[in-house]
Amino acid sequence: MRILLLSQFYPPVIGGEERHVRNLGAALAQRGHHVSVGTLTHPGSPETELDGAVRVHRLRGTLQRLSGLHTDPERRHAPPFPDPELVLALKRLVAQERPDIVHAHNWIYASFLPLKSLSGARLVVTLHDYGLVCAKKNFMHLGAHLCSGPTPAKCLPCATGHYGAVKAAATTLGNWASSFAARRVVDRFIAVSHAVARHTGLTQGRAPYEVIPNFVPDDVGVLGPEDPCLRELPGDGFILFVGDMMRLKGIDVLLQAYAGLERAPQLVLIGRHVADTPTEFPPNVRVFTTWPHSAIMHAWRRSLFGVLPSVGPEACATVIMEAMASGKAVVATDVGGMPDLIDHGETGLLVPPGDAHALAHAMQTLLEDRALLARLEATSLARVGRLKAGAVVTRIEQVYQDVLRTAASRSPVPAQQGSGEPSCLPVDLAGMAIIRVRRELRICATLVTNTGALAIGTIAAAGLGFVYWWLAARLFAPEVIGNASALLSVMALFGLLGEAGLGTLLMGEMVRHPGKERGLVAAAASVGVALAVGLALLFVFGEAYLNSSTGPIRGWLEGIAFVLGCGLTVLGIVADQAFMGNLRSSSKMIRQVLFSTIKLMLIAAAASAGYASNAALLLTWAAGLLASCIGVDLLTRGGARRLVGTPDFQLLHTLRRKVFDHYSLDVALQAPIVIMPYLVLVLLSPITNAAFVPLWMLVSMASLIPAAMATILFPVVRASPKQSRHDFLVSLMASLLFSLACAVFVFIYSQEILAVFNPAYSEIAGSSLRFLGFSLLGSTLKFHACTLARLGDRMRKASRWFALGGLLELCFVVAGAKLDGLQGLVLGWTLAVSVEGACAALVLAFATKLNSAAGPVHESPTASPLQT
Repeated sequence: MRILLLSQFYPPVIGGEERHVRNLGAALAQRGHHVSVGTLTHPGSPETELDGAVRVHRLRGTLQRLSGLHTDPERRHAPPFPDPELVLALKRLVAQERPDIVHAHNWIYASFLPLKSLSGARLVVTLHDYGLVCAKKNFMHLGAHLCSGPTPAKCLPCATGHYGAVKAAATTLGNWASSFAARRVVDRFIAVSHAVARHTGLTQGRAPYEVIPNFVPDDVGVLGPEDPCLRELPGDGFILFVGDMMRLKGIDVLLQAYAGLERAPQLVLIGRHVADTPTEFPPNVRVFTTWPHSAIMHAWRRSLFGVLPSVGPEACATVIMEAMASGKAVVATDVGGMPDLIDHGETGLLVPPGDAHALAHAMQTLLEDRALLARLEATSLARVGRLKAGAVVTRIEQVYQDVLRTAASRSPVPAQQGSGEPSCLPVDLAGMAIIRVRRELRICATLVTNTGALAIGTIAAAGLGFVYWWLAARLFAPEVIGNASALLSVMALFGLLGEAGLGTLLMGEMVRHPGKERGLVAAAASVGVALAVGLALLFVFGEAYLNSSTGPIRGWLEGIAFVLGCGLTVLGIVADQAFMGNLRSSSKMIRQVLFSTIKLMLIAAAASAGYASNAALLLTWAAGLLASCIGVDLLTRGGARRLVGTPDFQLLHTLRRKVFDHYSLDVALQAPIVIMPYLVLVLLSPITNAAFVPLWMLVSMASLIPAAMATILFPVVRASPKQSRHDFLVSLMASLLFSLACAVFVFIYSQEILAVFNPAYSEIAGSSLRFLGFSLLGSTLKFHACTLARLGDRMRKASRWFALGGLLELCFVVAGAKLDGLQGLVLGWTLAVSVEGACAALVLAFATKLNSAAGPVHESPTASPLQT
């Protein structure tokens, strides 16, 4: 077999996991397999080298370059989500090594997930800790006690205390997403202990897994030359602890228990110093920092017994196996994977975690009962064979063979010629459904490709936007959030008004005017930005005149940031629409992700610098828009500049009627949506709006998926009208299923979502927002009806109906707020949108029926709305 091992670290970076990967590679190569290792680069180490028979490739990731993200510069971890640069490096490595099996260890697996289906390799992931469900990997809630299980309201605050707010949010959300994907993509998980399998949910889920411990080499008991550092050890017969000297490892419990021993030999501690390592130790305790592994094995041989009093659930402690291989008993805690390695009273003693008295009693027992100690030592040495490479690597090989065999059995088997028997394909109903879906996706490849890019960008922007507002809720006062979010909604409205249908026009007309696209884009951007800036200036001066002290704009800085943001919003909208009109939705995806990432970093920087005002939030938004427009051009190597030329105002003037028609339709459809936070501010209060905005933003971001699918239909059908009905139905069905899932999620978890942002929000809003997600179903139908109107060039007529629907929404919202506060407002909005959705469904059904009855599709643009 050709096997590629992926590990975020590899020697010379030393740790239990790193030694395991190195030993596994060597053992597999010794058995005749072609083995290579992909790991993160390490300063001073070559990019490629041979470690015995194993070729080691050191790869660079984007997050590795950001030294400020890592507390230990020597251990720059892989993120729990795909790292763009690392994904590309792994893609090149897979093409070079052509592995049958990719065996990943730790979070580096996330950067291989996007490549899995393309590589053709089977993916095995070993879980050395609880990182599949825990952002901190140790499964300890707030560092104090064993976690009862991951939930959003628990994980984000817990991770914040460990990483800080920004890194915690990115790590937790990225880990959730990667874990969700991994459970569906990984061919086999290997949990190093039953505790890991249980706490990561493998025992309750459907993902295939095995419980296989780590191992030690077969010759681990053979000692090499003595290192000079061994001269510092006391005489034989000391108690030995090996590991990071942290509270999670029970170092404080050990020192407390040791102080209570009678006639105790010296205690030797070997391991790294970390942030919570004690600064002072008793006189009879000898402390040594990181030693070579060979010296540690000599120390085990000279010790009396070992002790590992971890408070946290150790996954699979290699030090216990090394102690057993040295013929030593270990006193450990009865938590995590310890019971898998130690049989209480047979190979060691187990005590409750955190119990210094019980730990002292067990240690005193071994000091006084040398017969018991000798029996434990003999049993440990006899049973360590099951934990050596000869036994464990065979089990891992069996996993490789199983996943390859399973993959082969899924391949269709042709019927034997002349057998007289019907062909028998090992394809179940699920397999047939997958084949059908793939066939449908191939038919509408252009739609799927561009919609996929939009969906990826939207999901990434939604996740980062979620983090942005969560972070803002943690760092800014509710009144500031309420005012700033209201201003951002007005900014979005002016962006919509300033865009004036120009961006939507570009999507449909760029393909119709070859050679003139660049001038048309430049003219549209110029007019749109000028119009948005003008509207913004009117609003700022009007606010200053009418509400100089009580309005949301209370200074010149807020005013400048607002005007700048309005202009840049239009610029971003027009650029995105031009990308989609050119069927390059991946460029829009890049701009979305850049915008979301940059404004997230800026808000963290603003809060760290002590800027917590309306202006700070507005400036992060404006700066993020500007940087994203510049960044997408740089990352696409001038792709944005190639869309822009000398403004062709004459062509734009020729198309002015269509501009107005698109404009009226866009405003009628979107104006009530973008202005909603401002209405909540006016109808209720800034504090209520602060609680409303997070869930409203979440629902709005979810609506971007069906909106994107409906929007991309416009240029796709324009470019390929023959399969318009098929593309339309695929888009509509997928959007409705997505909207229903989101609606149910919001209904069940609305209060938990609010608590993630700020615990006070769930108290302010209560359960008033739980029905908000069901408005997505009506919105999805409206989006597709809107696209239908654009394809039939009936925008002006449709805009009247959408304007009437928008008026219905506003009336229901105002009436609901007056009758029953926030809950009434939400119910009014959802009811109005549902009524519009029902009407849109009738229109869509009628149009689809006409199209179906029309027979074969021709290229005539007037045959049917869905053929245009």
